[in-house]
Amino acid sequence: MRFADPRLDRIRAKVCARERLSRDDGLALFETGDLLGLGWLADHVKTRLHGDRVHFVINRYINPTNVCVLSCRFCDFARKPGRPGAFENSIEDVLGMIKDGVSEVHIVGGHHPD
Repeated sequence: MRFADPRLDRIRAKVCARERLSRDDGLALFETGDLLGLGWLADHVKTRLHGDRVHFVINRYINPTNVCVLSCRFCDFARKPGRPGAFENSIEDVLGMIKDGVSEVHIVGGHHPD
C-alpha cells in the first residue's frame, strides 16, 4: 500500500509492529486527507483483532417533541407551546417508534416547559 500522506508510513510501521500510537500519530490520523490510507490502516487493525466479522449499529433518531421555550438562533426545528407545527409524543408513542433490531436510540429535543 502506498500512502498519499507520508505520515501514514510511520504509523503503518507501528501498527504492523503492534506498537502503541502516540498522540501525534492520532493527530496525523485525524488530520489526514488520505482516506484510502486511513481506511487501509483501520481495516488492518480490525481484521487482526476481529477477523472478517463486522458489526453494524442500527439506530433510531427520535424527537419526542419539538416544543421548546428557548429561542436559539441556530434552531429551525423548535416551536413554542401551542404554535402551529408543535408536537408532543407520549411515552407510548416514543416506545412504539423503537422497532425490533434497533441497537441504539438517540433521543433529542428542546427545552420543554414541563
